[in-house]
Amino acid sequence: MTEFRGRINPIIVADCTFYKHTVFLKNVIKNTQIEVGDYTYYNDFNLLSGHDYATKLAPYLYEGVPGGL
Repeated sequence: MTEFRGRINPIIVADCTFYKHTVFLKNVIKNTQIEVGDYTYYNDFNLLSGHDYATKLAPYLYEGVPGGL
């Protein structure tokens, strides 16, 4: 499944466009306190401006606070 490496949107619909509501989390979350698997994905019908998925999924995980996910 190396064709997914680096891709943000994993789903391609019938007209060959990417379904923008579903993303691979490993390619959009850059927070070092959150560990994400290679094929873990997330779907949200409300597109997130700025792609701030880490804040949406873990709102109380601040930089410098001990712990992680």
